[in-house]
Amino acid sequence: MRRTAALFLIILLAVSCGRASAEGSVPGWLAETEEPGWMAAMTDSRTAVRLDPVQATLNKGGTRRITAAVIGLPAGVKVKSYDWASSDPRVAVYRDGNIRAVGYGEAVLTCSALLTDGTTRWAECRVTVRVPVSALQADSRTINVMVGDVFAPAIRVVPAEADKAIRYTSSDGSVVRPTEDGLLEAAGEGQATVTAAAESNPDKQLRITVNVTRRLGKAEGALTFQGIPWESDSETCIRLLKESGFIAEDAPNRTGRSDSVWHWPEKDLLFTRPSAWRLLPVEFSDRKTGAERTSLNPLKTVGGFMPQVSTLVYLNGIGADGKIDAETTRLIGAYFSFDNRHEKGSVIFTQLLRRLEEQYGAFTRYIPKDFSRYYPDLCAAVEGSVKNATPYSVQELGQDLYLGEYVLCVLHGQDHTGIMLSIDTNESVTLFYGRTDAETLIAELKEALGTADENLEDAGV
Repeated sequence: MRRTAALFLIILLAVSCGRASAEGSVPGWLAETEEPGWMAAMTDSRTAVRLDPVQATLNKGGTRRITAAVIGLPAGVKVKSYDWASSDPRVAVYRDGNIRAVGYGEAVLTCSALLTDGTTRWAECRVTVRVPVSALQADSRTINVMVGDVFAPAIRVVPAEADKAIRYTSSDGSVVRPTEDGLLEAAGEGQATVTAAAESNPDKQLRITVNVTRRLGKAEGALTFQGIPWESDSETCIRLLKESGFIAEDAPNRTGRSDSVWHWPEKDLLFTRPSAWRLLPVEFSDRKTGAERTSLNPLKTVGGFMPQVSTLVYLNGIGADGKIDAETTRLIGAYFSFDNRHEKGSVIFTQLLRRLEEQYGAFTRYIPKDFSRYYPDLCAAVEGSVKNATPYSVQELGQDLYLGEYVLCVLHGQDHTGIMLSIDTNESVTLFYGRTDAETLIAELKEALGTADENLEDAGV
């Protein structure tokens, strides 16, 4: 019985191999199997065209030698002729033993070998033709990013149809390092020079200065100011800001009490309707509770721009000695003002909003009614940033809060924190980092100090 089964298997293999030889191909189940030596002798499954190379990348107008040979020829069988064809002769063709790059794109060269037994074998070479870069261009040779950013400089290749593959190197990998997928990562604070070189023409290079600053306002996933928790007192904030290089070690920070008026949200309703904004005085008349305002002279940019005014606002408890009680001090906001003396306010607004949204998510946008009618130029400049913004009017907000000339973009963050970015008709840009529970903090501070309500100036609480 075993002899009969073995004989049947040999006959079956012989028939299959005969068909493969006649048709010039091998059944898939056989071709994908590692054949033992005796089986190879029975078939011509190892007969194939071997090309060198099987893939090639050339610049337009270039050539590369290509060879073809048939291996595994059965006894008595020879190559009768070779024939070459291109899937797109406008890209690449075969000429006199060479691949010739004709035009930009991709093509497949097919080499067919006609054998004297009447069968044909073939193989392919995939060819990519690039247009070499003649120059690299960039609108700016300086980039400002924050630690953790993954980015690519805005570089244009000339001519436009040239291969756009660019390889980056960095003068300091601890500040900026290239990634495996061809981008750049801001690894640490500092400055580095990034060299961009065209892969198709490495002699064409461009150098860009990259300034990396501390991440803007995030600590362990929660919104903060420059990574400083809201619970920090004024001394802690100033110390951390000096350590981070945000302000100079010897900077004369002006600290004092003020009767200036600041806009703060009423609980969390700011982020559902703009009428939630109200006025919160930063000083109380009896000085038992109040706000301290520290003006800063920043050395680093915020979102890529240098503010003209930087201020921290604290809600303070005042002890019996008239000094700030650090245990009850709370940072309730950070304020930045960007005017248009050095750069158009609309540019600052749109780019700063984009940077903020990249880190925190989408902002809710508000725009005054008839804004485009009365201020068409400014509206056109920020139109892309306030698309589908919710319109509001001064009447809805009340006469005590005049926001009729402000475009607002607001975001509700974690742990009672929020951000407001605004631009007015003078193109002055304001950025607030604020606590949305300021009123609750006032109530807690009053209770902690044992202060009677009637001894406090009304703060709209």
